Amino acid sequence: MRNLLTACLGLAIVVTAGADDRASMAPISAENWNTATAAHLLRRAGFGGTPAEVDRLAALSPEEAVDFLVDYDDVPYAIAPPAISTELYEPEDRAARRSMSEEERRRFRDQRRKLERSAFEETRLW
Repeated sequence: MRNLLTACLGLAIVVTAGADDRASMAPISAENWNTATAAHLLRRAGFGGTPAEVDRLAALSPEEAVDFLVDYDDVPYAIAPPAISTELYEPEDRAARRSMSEEERRRFRDQRRKLERSAFEETRLW
């Protein structure tokens, strides 16, 4: 995979506007490695990237950028999984629920839905 991605990076064509508004083309190399070529690599090798991700990749050499994309298991993931309330993992105590008043059951259901929505939103954002 690394060899294929490196070869594609070396053969990729970068189009830049020239002084006479004609496009000039050059293979990607260390000399023309910049944010535009890093963004191009992220689009071709995945789903693109945020401006911060493009800048982070552009700060590397082309070879290091390929290593970063290919050796993703070795790159520490800075965002921890969301903390989800343990109440959602516990099975419902039906006997305790039967002993509740209608108002207590309604509050219990509302609280449970609130926890579920919060867990869903935290997971979505993660």
